[in-house]
Amino acid sequence: MSTQHAIVVQGRGHAALKVRVPVPAMPEDSVLIRSLPTLTMGFVHGCNAMHPGVRAFAEYVIARGDLQMRLPDFMGFEAGATLGVGLATVGQNLYHNATATGTLAIQLAKLSGLRVITTCSGTNRRFMHELGADLICGAAISSDGGKYSSLLYVPCTRRDVDAHVSMAYDLLGERYRLGASEVAEDPASLKFGIEWAARVEPLPQDRRIIPHPFQVKPGGLGGVLDGLQLLREGQVRASKLVYRVDATE
Repeated sequence: MSTQHAIVVQGRGHAALKVRVPVPAMPEDSVLIRSLPTLTMGFVHGCNAMHPGVRAFAEYVIARGDLQMRLPDFMGFEAGATLGVGLATVGQNLYHNATATGTLAIQLAKLSGLRVITTCSGTNRRFMHELGADLICGAAISSDGGKYSSLLYVPCTRRDVDAHVSMAYDLLGERYRLGASEVAEDPASLKFGIEWAARVEPLPQDRRIIPHPFQVKPGGLGGVLDGLQLLREGQVRASKLVYRVDATE
């Protein structure tokens, strides 16, 4: 197949589902994954202005081969779709940078022998304990200071707290643009990403890691755009949104 359905960025803050989008050429060290279905799980950097042919929401996806993991035989595609970027981000923070939050982080921290202190809303306290959290409190940074890692920039006025913004994209080792800034190539992060993928792959296989709760939503690729709007409006809590590519109209 030379063309496909894919979500294409039209401009800042605007994307659309397009038909007859060219299937991208496959660069070295990458794999071409047909998204309906595939037996691998992982992540790619969609919407990278420096690599416009690489898309995350499409029938065919170009992915760095040595950063992908095998989907466990017992796990459905929908559950596997929730793990890739989360596992990458947790590994990046727990072992490559500072600290991390999230349901996958709690599980991996407990498997690493760490004591987990976390924060969450009251409705999710039981779930956090089930995952292994030792203590749930209103604020997880000690009065003695510490490190804080987030997915969005959060200004911190405390001099004894090292605040860090985490981007799983770094593990691809490629240049990318983040807003008005350009992030340089980082071979060391790529090396870690490859090692981490190999290290963490057996955990879902052995049922030592469970996926975050998720909802399968209608509409296929077209539904992804509706899901992004739900996220903008703050209507998605404690759940991931999953869309089946084969449901695309």
